[in-house]
Amino acid sequence: MQAAVLSQELLEGRSLASGGIVQKNDHRAPQMAQQLAQKQANFILPYRRDVLAYAYERCKANGGAAGVDHQTFEDIEQYGAERWLDELAQPLKSQTYQPQPVRS
Repeated sequence: MQAAVLSQELLEGRSLASGGIVQKNDHRAPQMAQQLAQKQANFILPYRRDVLAYAYERCKANGGAAGVDHQTFEDIEQYGAERWLDELAQPLKSQTYQPQPVRS
């Protein structure tokens, strides 16, 4: 079930088909709907090309260091920033993105 549908069901106070997590008129429904909406927003906004490009430029201008993947801005520029951003957007858009662990 999509997060938007779940959010709407929670906002309307309906019980969910997936095991009845929230019963009708449950006082937790609005809070749970807000949490689901936030999780959904975490995937919707970041894959937009303008949002990714803006974030990339801000990090680059800020002198951001390499992350857990050890990629530097020089590496990304050499690979092609446009290509890199397009490839980054795919797992975000399909909601399959899995961040790399900070420690191995």
